[in-house]
Amino acid sequence: MIDVSVTISPIKDAEGRVIGASKVARDITEQKRTEEARRATEARYRTLFENAPDGIVIADTESYYLDANESICRMLGYTRAEMIGLHASDIVSESEVQHIGPALGTIKAKDDYHREWRFKRKDGSFFAAEVIATMMPDGNLLGMIRDITERRRPTRSCVRARNNLRG
Repeated sequence: MIDVSVTISPIKDAEGRVIGASKVARDITEQKRTEEARRATEARYRTLFENAPDGIVIADTESYYLDANESICRMLGYTRAEMIGLHASDIVSESEVQHIGPALGTIKAKDDYHREWRFKRKDGSFFAAEVIATMMPDGNLLGMIRDITERRRPTRSCVRARNNLRG
């Protein structure tokens, strides 16, 4: 079976009466397959984006957020609607703001970027996160954010050892 696009146009005489029809049929099977493949790819991307345990943001080249997944919204305490349009400086600690420009420069130079940042939640509290960012094919920036608070907490054995040294 093939997909066909049919265009039918009236043929008119000198007085404007319809005296026939012109038909053109085009095989659009490949175009349909390409569209279905694109939709499947977009669905896979959206599923990955929405269900990733790490925070994911898409930003323009000036670091204004265009999209954010549920994980980063949960980490920061914002809704997706609130995240869209925020600037990176709105969600990092004041001491980190100076690093935004150099980070953007690295990413725009098409170098992958990896650094720990201190983020500021909507409620004003802070947390440490590992950030990996890169330039996407469409020219926007992709940032992946992993909360490393638990990794930074001392384990019980470390706390006991520290207390034993003091005692």
